[in-house]
Amino acid sequence: APTHAPTTTTTTTTTSYWTRSQAQTQAIQQIGPNACGPTALLTVLRALEVDPEPPSLAWDFVPARLRRYDSLLADYLQSRTEAGTIHTDLIESIETMTGGRATGLFFSFCETSGWESDIISFSSPTQSTQRVIERFLEEMLGRGGVPVATLNLMISSGNDAWHHQCIYGIDTQNHTILATNPLMDISSASLSRGLVSDPLMLIPRSHVLSRANSQPLSEIIEELQALPAFRKFHVDAQVQVMVEKERAMEKDLKTMAKERRELVKEREVEKVVMGLEEDAPDLTSQTRTHSKTTFSRTPLHQEYLKPLVIPFGGMAGVTVFFRRDSKALVQYLEGLHEDFGREITLPVYGTTTRVAFITSENQLDQPRLSQIK
Repeated sequence: APTHAPTTTTTTTTTSYWTRSQAQTQAIQQIGPNACGPTALLTVLRALEVDPEPPSLAWDFVPARLRRYDSLLADYLQSRTEAGTIHTDLIESIETMTGGRATGLFFSFCETSGWESDIISFSSPTQSTQRVIERFLEEMLGRGGVPVATLNLMISSGNDAWHHQCIYGIDTQNHTILATNPLMDISSASLSRGLVSDPLMLIPRSHVLSRANSQPLSEIIEELQALPAFRKFHVDAQVQVMVEKERAMEKDLKTMAKERRELVKEREVEKVVMGLEEDAPDLTSQTRTHSKTTFSRTPLHQEYLKPLVIPFGGMAGVTVFFRRDSKALVQYLEGLHEDFGREITLPVYGTTTRVAFITSENQLDQPRLSQIK
């Protein structure tokens, strides 16, 4: 068994601490709802060979906050932005679970945290950023670190969630990331889309509109305005516009349906009066087709499809976990954090976290180790 860090195997193109068959037997699969964070941490403990414990232990130490589906709209949205686990939870939990023998440091591949600007960005990662992420993961795995990615799946794959995935290897030739829970090969491009994301969530319109009729709109807006983290995203204004457009759409559709019924009735009367019962066109089907076509081409219909954008409590990035007795790795990681880290406030939780922003391959070469005590 390794003394200081996982044994890393490097082939011509692949760097990993497990083979695929080892990952199948060693990696922990999802242990419960919203529990990808605790699941990832249990896999990390096995990879580091530090006090591997049964899954039940994770529930005692690692937060896995649940969505409050039965709540009114403002509370439901707040539960969405807080649900699950963020990287600070994982770091604090592994330190508690191991008595300080293992810890982690968090790295972002964005220019900023997303909270440092008034602008919400939906930009895609460049090929240069993708190369930085590949080089970073190869470096961390090669040095004995265990990376856990915090991914915005809403951006990368359209799933209604953020996700923590433990990474056990990388194939640089095929630009493929080897990950667990689920055990899968992820393209570097797809992983990069999930990693280079502002802290945002895309809530389906149906989740908003199904709750909007449970209380007055003015009351909903007042409750949303009382949530400080929602202000940057103007969630109150988004909800107001969404609900008002929906109600206007419903009114327009009712008006269109009424007009269609009246038009069909008028034409039926005309057919009787003019004796055209046998050869008159079927205006019922024509009118219905015309109405659907007109509706689908209007800008309002495109607006109708937009989701609600709210904040995510944490950040996208990679937490590298390591044993404190891996002295060379500790020096390297702390050197990176010393050189390229800064304190970031997470408004959803009212806490701060130190994040190292890695945006260039050159940053991975020369951390100033002389500064490390």
